[in-house]
Amino acid sequence: MGDLPRTRAVLEESLVVARRYGDQWSSAMSLMLLGHLRLAEGDPDRARAELAESAALFQRTGNMVYLPWCLEGLAQVAGAGGESERAAQIAGARDALRARTGVLLPPVHRAAYDQMLDVARSGLGEAGFAAAHGKLAHLAPPDIIGAIMEGEARHE
Repeated sequence: MGDLPRTRAVLEESLVVARRYGDQWSSAMSLMLLGHLRLAEGDPDRARAELAESAALFQRTGNMVYLPWCLEGLAQVAGAGGESERAAQIAGARDALRARTGVLLPPVHRAAYDQMLDVARSGLGEAGFAAAHGKLAHLAPPDIIGAIMEGEARHE
């Protein structure tokens, strides 16, 4: 509804409560949503940290359903940093996980995600985008996440 300060306050409070009770799933959800909020606020560094932590928690709990939303955000972070090839790789990993789980959750913020894909596609060209998009898709889900998280660790 556009009230980003209120949204941030509610999500930060929910994260505090989830951590207090050791609820990893709720912590992961709060962090994932906070990461997307940080993107909307123009803070890709905080978004990267929160989305990476969320992805690690979802992986640790074995929850592959919401992991694509983390990858979607991390692709947007890469795109915001001018890393078109990395953005396309992460977007491809997102699509591969969605296909494997059968849960086709829509993008959190479709317009921003589609815009990032358009920028990456135009920067890499169709063939370059397709190659980058498919680079991680053949891997098993844990290996996909491992490859992406290894790349995120290099950005910290």
